[in-house]
Amino acid sequence: MGRDCQAAVICSGFGGFYSGSTPMHSAMANMTVLSKRYCAVHKGFMIVPQVCGFFVDLANAVIIQSFLNWFA
Repeated sequence: MGRDCQAAVICSGFGGFYSGSTPMHSAMANMTVLSKRYCAVHKGFMIVPQVCGFFVDLANAVIIQSFLNWFA
């Protein structure tokens, strides 16, 4: 992701997604705080919700289906 402010905001979004009880809320809160404090990053607010919301759901569907087929 690089070593700039944009990379820090995106990393904080992914960190909030993987550590929160309500993942997207903590991811957006982390990114908002860093964006307001240090720099305005618009790309992070486009990437993180799409990756966390869409791609992870597709991966979960495939993984759950494969485990069900494996154990059944």
